Amino acid sequence: MASSSESSERPTANEGGITANASSWKQESSPSSTDKPAKGPSFFKKTWTKLDLDRPTLRMMVKGAIAPTIGLSFYQASSVAKTYTTVGYLVAIVSILSFPMMPRAKFLQTLFFNLVGVCLATAVALLAIYCAVQARAHTTPVVRPGTGGAGTSGTPSPGAQTAGYNSSASAASAIWLIFQIYLISTIRARNPKFTLPGITWCIFANVSMAYAPQFSTMAQGIAFAKGLVEAFMTGFGIGTGVSLFVFPLTVRKIVFKEMTEYVTALRDALKANMRYMKSLEETDMFAYQSLDAKKSGPLRSPEAEAFKKAMQGVAAMHGKLHVDLTFAKREVALGKLGPDDLQEISRQLRSVMVPIIGLSSVIDIFERTSEERGWGRSRDATRQPSVVEELQEKDRVQSVNDWHDTMNTLKGPFAMISEVMDEGLEHVLLVLELKPRPKKNQHSEDDAGDAEARGDKPAPGEKGFATYLDLKTREFQKTKQTTLRGWCERHGFRLASDFFERPRTAEYEAPRWLSEGLGSERRTRHQRRLYLVLYVSTGWWALSWNVANLR
Repeated sequence: MASSSESSERPTANEGGITANASSWKQESSPSSTDKPAKGPSFFKKTWTKLDLDRPTLRMMVKGAIAPTIGLSFYQASSVAKTYTTVGYLVAIVSILSFPMMPRAKFLQTLFFNLVGVCLATAVALLAIYCAVQARAHTTPVVRPGTGGAGTSGTPSPGAQTAGYNSSASAASAIWLIFQIYLISTIRARNPKFTLPGITWCIFANVSMAYAPQFSTMAQGIAFAKGLVEAFMTGFGIGTGVSLFVFPLTVRKIVFKEMTEYVTALRDALKANMRYMKSLEETDMFAYQSLDAKKSGPLRSPEAEAFKKAMQGVAAMHGKLHVDLTFAKREVALGKLGPDDLQEISRQLRSVMVPIIGLSSVIDIFERTSEERGWGRSRDATRQPSVVEELQEKDRVQSVNDWHDTMNTLKGPFAMISEVMDEGLEHVLLVLELKPRPKKNQHSEDDAGDAEARGDKPAPGEKGFATYLDLKTREFQKTKQTTLRGWCERHGFRLASDFFERPRTAEYEAPRWLSEGLGSERRTRHQRRLYLVLYVSTGWWALSWNVANLR
């Protein structure tokens, strides 16, 4: 009976379970009437993503558009229209040419040159107007003051009524216009920083020389020049107000941002260099493009291409910083770093960049070696290789294996110092306050675990990290002996244990190829390999030493 009751109860339990599963499956499969389909990104977000704009760029675009907008909008007032008359359009144009979106130091320098240019242009325009008035007076029996009526160009400025056409006055004005354009073009070609003031002067010269032949008295010409200067100065004033008070930007702020990007680019280049060095343990560094004539040249590995691309980024940031640093040192501001400090930081960052550039030339050395020895020439796989080709291939394989062994020895010290240098560059960002310090939570288990794993090693940004960086740099310098000893053992040398302590008197056994003569091919080949190993090792040591000097 017990067994029958148990058997009778089991189907009930199973049926209940099936019913529950079925109901739950039904609930999952049938969407609720209250659920709404997920919305995609809005039109504004799609447009923003497609334009690929960041906020600083958008602010500069808006800032550049505000000045001409003001110059056109305030012209709607009757008092403004009466003051500037037909030359009021120059206010908006000049406000654009003042470039209010530029940083403060660059804007003020450009504004100064523009003001000087307008003053010189006004003086030359008054002299040209005087010549035109005298040319009219000497060719017209009776000179009457211009009225600005029919047959004239009206009144471009208050008190500057124009008169009728006169060929002599037009010829004199044309000569002065040609002279000014030639002079401005010569100045711009000799010194490009006068390009914007030169453009402003050209506009002033063209407008003033267009009206100069139509004035019959100097009083009218002076009134016109005064109105023209007022229009230009109003445009400069609008540009100055927008530059200094709308989204103000200093060159120092740009320089600090560029320094941050500079250090970040150096860190990326270091990582790319380390990945390239690791790839030399396995890849063929002498591999060459063989068949496609359109892609002649070396077929670089992805690691080599990434390293070259990273170095291009470093060079680009160095160029930007070099240009903006001059203006940042001239700028007046309150801060912790003065002009000499900025110059010193730039110099030391350059000292870190130079060894990395030298290490990137290793790629070019491998390519040149492959080209000189004929390892990159395409061969027909269907024919039997010649004796010379077999010797070349054997030599290539031997060189590749030799470099694999060498890089296998160097990977440990390089990996250690690469990590230390990366932390050193991060330390620079933290000390210079170019990067916010990470927030520490005393009650966080992760921070406690990291501190335990780190032990006595100071973290970047801490007080004792500079000493730790010096210590690791000196440790890396000592690994050069290990590298040289390993290379000598692989090539037949037997060195005494204290050889590097007393290299002049220590005993050693030399291989046979060392006595083949200075011009022997094998000796030259081994010598070049040794020099390249020393070059790479010294480059890394110089790099680590310069990073340590940043502190």
